[in-house]
Amino acid sequence: MHDELQVLGLRVADFFAQLAPTLAAELSPKGITVNVVNPGPVPTGYMSEDDIAQVTPEFALGRMASTDDPACLVAWLTTDEASWVTGQVISADGGFSV
Repeated sequence: MHDELQVLGLRVADFFAQLAPTLAAELSPKGITVNVVNPGPVPTGYMSEDDIAQVTPEFALGRMASTDDPACLVAWLTTDEASWVTGQVISADGGFSV
């Protein structure tokens, strides 16, 4: 069951990543921005210490994210400074995907 939920989660994330540009185009005339944040692995209790130790070297920045890392990006996306950013899928994963 856990593996099935992980696959479902990936499918849902992929769906929203594909939907973001369309929603951005539809909603931008109303001043609404739409973006997707891909935080990569964030230790929120679902990973064992062994899993964390195994995956940490895969991050270009040499550490896993704290929950504050993606949260700060999401908070910034709600500010006026980010009003020109829309339709994007932003990987804020500490270099995990590079």
